[in-house]
Amino acid sequence: MSDLTMPKNSLALGVAAGALRLVASAEQERELFDGVCKLLVEDAGYALAWVGLARDDAECSVEPVARWGEASDYVESLRVSWADNELGRGPTGRAIRADEPMVLNRLADDSAYAPWLERASAHGLAASAAFPIHDAHRVVGALNVYASVPAALGELESELVCDVALALSMGLTRLRERDSRAAATEALQLARDNLEAIYDATPDMIFVHDGHGLILDVNEETARFNGGTPEEIKEAPPERLMGDQHTLEEATAHVRRAIEHGADDFTWVGRKLDGTTYPCEVRLRRLPGVRRSLDEPHVVAVTRDLTDLVKLQDELVALQRLESLAVLAGGIAHEFNNLLAGILGNIELARARSDLPDGAQELLDRAGEAGDRARALSDRLIGFARGGSRRHLRVDVGELVEEVSRVVFTGESVVVSIESPDTPFTVEGDREHLAQVFDNLFRNAVDAYPAAAR
Repeated sequence: MSDLTMPKNSLALGVAAGALRLVASAEQERELFDGVCKLLVEDAGYALAWVGLARDDAECSVEPVARWGEASDYVESLRVSWADNELGRGPTGRAIRADEPMVLNRLADDSAYAPWLERASAHGLAASAAFPIHDAHRVVGALNVYASVPAALGELESELVCDVALALSMGLTRLRERDSRAAATEALQLARDNLEAIYDATPDMIFVHDGHGLILDVNEETARFNGGTPEEIKEAPPERLMGDQHTLEEATAHVRRAIEHGADDFTWVGRKLDGTTYPCEVRLRRLPGVRRSLDEPHVVAVTRDLTDLVKLQDELVALQRLESLAVLAGGIAHEFNNLLAGILGNIELARARSDLPDGAQELLDRAGEAGDRARALSDRLIGFARGGSRRHLRVDVGELVEEVSRVVFTGESVVVSIESPDTPFTVEGDREHLAQVFDNLFRNAVDAYPAAAR
């Protein structure tokens, strides 16, 4: 198996030193595995060396990941398991399962090696040993060596390969921990990048305070909303960023309360850099990992501008008042309708009399028209109170103007001349609204006409 001209102790030292050099220099697992297999074949004199890793698949298979030696074709299509079954009772499966070396100095004499014996014999392999390899957590596979003569794996030889397997485990642990740290660092950086993106993308203002309440950092929205740069916000005295009704002691008390209890929510009046004040909602939260020094980040304040909400609430109050007014107007209009019913009823009775003096019939007609208009206006108020819609009809404008003028100018010392087209001039609209428009126009005209000229 080995160079018989070299003392075994010298051989062992040379192989061990080579293994340690590999452990220190390898940058990839495959480089480490290949180097160890090559070392055991070329320096230690084994016919074949291969590394198999235990897989957590349904077959509990052992996957060859590196091999070296003239008989390395033996590993091609090799089926080995680390489960307790027919393919797992050879040296490799037992070494992984039991976490201890397994040596077979005569393959032909071990019935458990039957699944692989024919191929091993065809490649001139007579003895085999498997040694478990580990990472920082568990057994991950086995280092396997083969000799071409039986009984070639004595105690000294086994100790040598065992030392190489231990060095291999150390190197594997180093590489995996390095990769794990790199992955953790990359994941941490990605998490930081994501948090910074969210930090600057949020539509709310975010302040980071120390234990004294001073501002250590702000997001982009805070700078934009306040009309400055993040540095200007951080350098501004805290009193400059709060309404006159607040004090620094009050702000510090909120910070202390959040540090002590973990959270503090309250309404506040903030002040922009230009002096404009705004109502806002503040949510203070204690940061995880708060340290002893009060000069380090202790709380984060998520601040939301409530200006639009306050304006909406004011509009809602105004709308509610308008709805109350509509209800009142509807009630008054309903009572007014009851009074109009009596008035119009008496007018109709008066019209029916035959002993009316001259001109009385015309006056009663005008009073009836005015009462009808009053009733229509009252109906509109009731419809408004009930949320009803307007009635759009075809209206003869000339006829409507004459009707409104008779009501408005009765008793006025004003001569009215109305010229209407020969054919009716109609529009589509709410008759009562149009009548109110003309009524307002006529009354404004009367009011504007000089009293001395009437």
